Amino acid sequence: MHSSTKTNNHYANIWEHTGRRAENKVAHDYFADYDSTQIIGKIDFCIAVPQDGAELFETESLLWAEAKAGTKKGIYESFVQLILTIGKARTFDSYLPPAFLGAFDAEKIAFLPYTNIIDVFYQNDFNWNVTSNDHEMKEFWQLYGQVKTDIERDVLLYRFGTDDKELHKFISGNFIVGKSRRLSKIRINKNNFTHISPEAQAVLDAGRELWHYYHAQPDANPNAALYDIRLHFQGTNAKGKMNADSNDARYTELITALRQHLKQLARKIEPKVYEYGFLLK
Repeated sequence: MHSSTKTNNHYANIWEHTGRRAENKVAHDYFADYDSTQIIGKIDFCIAVPQDGAELFETESLLWAEAKAGTKKGIYESFVQLILTIGKARTFDSYLPPAFLGAFDAEKIAFLPYTNIIDVFYQNDFNWNVTSNDHEMKEFWQLYGQVKTDIERDVLLYRFGTDDKELHKFISGNFIVGKSRRLSKIRINKNNFTHISPEAQAVLDAGRELWHYYHAQPDANPNAALYDIRLHFQGTNAKGKMNADSNDARYTELITALRQHLKQLARKIEPKVYEYGFLLK
């Protein structure tokens, strides 16, 4: 195991002389089994599930991170800058968010579950139209105050070199496709699925809207299935059975739209079920 001083100086020198190549070294040393080539908006560093050829569905991100040269900027400030970058561009509207946000510099890397701070993106009275790397703005410190407690409570921090064993264990244990599928699972791409219909795309879009709304709730479960989401909003009756409806107007709107699109997709699929002999009339 390397000493922290030696490792820290090594990363600092790389950053000083080669700029973003230090990010490449972090990717090589700790994320070699993943895709580190994705460019998502103005986010410094992205880790995603590896893909074989052109994928039918969008990239599955595992980590969005802020990268800093040297060690002068605090990790908390780096997280705030990353959150400002994401919130200003509303990156989560164009890309499925990752399991973790991250921040790293020449000596350490830290992780924060995305769902732990998701509610800050949906506040109505915050000015996101600011420069994210300007740490002197009042909005920067306003957001810092909002997320500081969450970061302190939930952040996972590792020092390069000193904590390499624990860092590799954390990555291998948490950076899993869909939290239930390993990287070796076969993924759908243009070679084994050639077309997605407008009806299917509408279902995907409606499901994503519902997913976003559910994960904006403070007690959201990051591994929730559709049943869990329905149970969250609809609750149960005295007999323990799920209620038929919900008092949440936005949820009702979203689940109704999803059901309508599912019915349209079912009508599209039904003739093919019999045409290809899956079922007999």
